[in-house]
Amino acid sequence: MVPEVIHSKWDAMLAPYKRVVAKADEKSYDHYKPTASFKTRDEIVVNLNDFASRMVSVLYKLEWAAKSLECLTEFYREYTGSLDNSMRGMTKPLPSNFIFNTDVFFCFAYGALDIIGGILNTLTGSKIKKHDEYFARVLDFLVSSKSSFQDTLFTNLKRENDAGWICELRQYRNFVTHHAAIQPHSQFKYTAKDRTTEINLFMLPDDPKRLPSTYEKKREIPPYCQEVLEKELDAMKGLFGALEPLI
Repeated sequence: MVPEVIHSKWDAMLAPYKRVVAKADEKSYDHYKPTASFKTRDEIVVNLNDFASRMVSVLYKLEWAAKSLECLTEFYREYTGSLDNSMRGMTKPLPSNFIFNTDVFFCFAYGALDIIGGILNTLTGSKIKKHDEYFARVLDFLVSSKSSFQDTLFTNLKRENDAGWICELRQYRNFVTHHAAIQPHSQFKYTAKDRTTEINLFMLPDDPKRLPSTYEKKREIPPYCQEVLEKELDAMKGLFGALEPLI
């Protein structure tokens, strides 16, 4: 099971999500036709079916990121309950489904950001072409002098996109999408003076673009993915809240 904090943050995110969907639905005309549309507060005409499809896609991506996290977490718990289990985790071959779920997490978690970036692009009328409406590019517009949608949320996300958790997530996603599967690394350390043992399992490289890889941050994949998903669900809650007044 995923930690309870993920469930609570998911529920908190769904509240503004449902308000946005309901508001778009309420304002739409030609409701049950392929041409069904609604007008934003700035008189931008938005196709309702395309909008609804993209909104559902955000949840779909996040749901599968959460399912992958659940698989990774169960595997991690199996090998971190005791010293013997951790030692066994260092020597046992890593199953392919662990690599698969790691890849799914990075691809789907970041993909959700790109999709909501496209939704923001449509509702704000930024005129970024559809094939270029990546989350990072839309953020650049929203914090620029050309935008009338200045908001501390966008400023904070821009900072995270440039050098924070979103930047790191994108780097890992780019690696698994365009290069190869991430190969986790495990590490054993015994300090004779203090008679302490430290084992770090299934670690991500500090920088996926750097070879040879380093693991100084000791960033274990399941805890890292949980931390990212918690932050992303908080961000999505804020972004859905920002969409509502635009409609």
